[in-house]
Amino acid sequence: MRTRLWWSLVVLLGGTSCSSSNSNEPPQEPQPDALQAETDAAQPTTDTAQPTSDASQPTNAALQVHLVQASNDSLYAFVRAKFEPGEVVDPWAVRFFGSDGTEKPYFVWDSMTCKTARDGREDWDHRYAALNHHPGRAPEALQMRAQALEAANQQLPDLGAKLLAEDVAAQQAGDSVCNAMYLVRHTVPAFAKEKLTLQIYPTRQVEANVRTLNGTGDAQKT
Repeated sequence: MRTRLWWSLVVLLGGTSCSSSNSNEPPQEPQPDALQAETDAAQPTTDTAQPTSDASQPTNAALQVHLVQASNDSLYAFVRAKFEPGEVVDPWAVRFFGSDGTEKPYFVWDSMTCKTARDGREDWDHRYAALNHHPGRAPEALQMRAQALEAANQQLPDLGAKLLAEDVAAQQAGDSVCNAMYLVRHTVPAFAKEKLTLQIYPTRQVEANVRTLNGTGDAQKT
């Protein structure tokens, strides 16, 4: 099992977190009144996506997730995962397991491909790219990644070669998952520390229930 860990975490719903992670993304823009789709996991006390019955064989990637709880109890934990280019083809192609081997239901709260992480979201005019060194599309901002890679190559050749290889891999595997935020149904007692295993699979493992809103307040599950 690899011990490369995700920006580990427990974020309490309705509480505080004793571990947080930085993000270069701007706040989510308000959604229109007539939402096209909303997942049941947005209301975690009712439904969480369940694994499919015919799970495919996992890959060799078994990643360790460290959970750290603050002063409150919560039935759920937020897990932010950062993947290598080409490592995960679908944010739903994972499963979570407790230390005793019990599988934990989860929901994909958000995810981003390597292409979007490098180039920025198209609907934001490619601003705020997660892997950029500065937000915006000013020429100085767009040149920073190349300048940083060149500086690393000159001053720390081994590190520069590694970063350049990662950048090239991100370009070649643009549709793979760069990072994802998971809502995992797992209880951690106050002030406790626990570990989960994130197992990567070659295909999607979970089909989430979807609730469609028609703009009148009525919802229909699909």
